[in-house]
Amino acid sequence: VQRLWIISIITSHKPNPFFVTRKLIFYSLSQTITIPQLFEAGSCVAGFTYAKKIKYSYWKWFPVYLLFITLADFAGNFLPVNINQVYFNDIVIPIEFLFFFWLFHHSFKNSSYKNLPVICTVIYILSWLTDLLFLSNEQLWFNSFSYTVANLLLLILILCFFMQLVTSDAILTFRTNMLFWVSLGLLLFFLGSFPYYAL
Repeated sequence: VQRLWIISIITSHKPNPFFVTRKLIFYSLSQTITIPQLFEAGSCVAGFTYAKKIKYSYWKWFPVYLLFITLADFAGNFLPVNINQVYFNDIVIPIEFLFFFWLFHHSFKNSSYKNLPVICTVIYILSWLTDLLFLSNEQLWFNSFSYTVANLLLLILILCFFMQLVTSDAILTFRTNMLFWVSLGLLLFFLGSFPYYAL
């Protein structure tokens, strides 16, 4: 039906070129952009809107991360399925996890958990290399070994952050703690999607 609609626009008597171009662009975008991608783009815009407030902290890289995810996710819409899987599993998802391990590393710098993100990063890189070199052609009962490991490591870091938060005075200002909201989002997204992507 939609293709017939496009054909009818193009072949209609004396079509307005501007109208046809605008309709074709709108149709192309509506077929490639999903609602989650719109939320990603909105988060990216919000991140850069408030970038001046965080430009002197390690959080200044968070809007850049959001931009990377938005563009990477959008670019994935145009890749063939076999390349798309490699693109996300071997490039995009590892960068996501490494960024979050780095974020927790900066957050834990002055705490008893300061070495934990570094250990998690090493374990994740080893699991990712294992996935890439030894398990990529294997038919296993789980989808991705490294994704499973990364989710478990991220869960450990999130739980450590929440334990640190509730046992300190920072709990009084948790609403203004950016890592609280990021951790909550990670808990809902990565661990919520864990049964689907990892198992």
